[in-house]
Amino acid sequence: MRGRTIAAGVAAIAVGTVAGLAAVPTANADLDIALNGTYRVISNGEWAKTNEVYMDEAVQVSMWTFATSCTDAQTCSGTVSSDKGWTVPAEYRVNRWLVRLQHPNWLRCPDGSTAPGYQSFRFNGVDGSGQIDIDNLQLLAGFDRTEGPGGACGRNTPTVIEMPLRLDRV
Repeated sequence: MRGRTIAAGVAAIAVGTVAGLAAVPTANADLDIALNGTYRVISNGEWAKTNEVYMDEAVQVSMWTFATSCTDAQTCSGTVSSDKGWTVPAEYRVNRWLVRLQHPNWLRCPDGSTAPGYQSFRFNGVDGSGQIDIDNLQLLAGFDRTEGPGGACGRNTPTVIEMPLRLDRV
């Protein structure tokens, strides 16, 4: 008799488990966070920091055109072209977009030599108050960061300029 009770209990647990799994909602497979189209991009130099110290830089305004596609909700890639004349890869990783540029003669040294700068734009969708909303493809915000190599111009530490970034779909 005891064997029958245990078997009935195991069967009830198995049925409950299968029924519970059937009711689990699935992830939204239709989530499309690909960026496509034209955006007005503003790097706000009025809030720029050079090596963590606020120092005014010029406000940079440009137009970017994205052509990207996503393989899932966390992986997207494609290209972005700027009205400044460059086209580079764009990728979406860890809930944010990443665009990278290299500037060969970015940093001018006192002796007349130059050093390269490595610029990265990191941004994600935000709501009207600036809070993260990764589904919003109309308004995006983040940071524009350019970094020179350590040791350039006789300085051991790298020169880093970072400023707020805003992208508005046009």
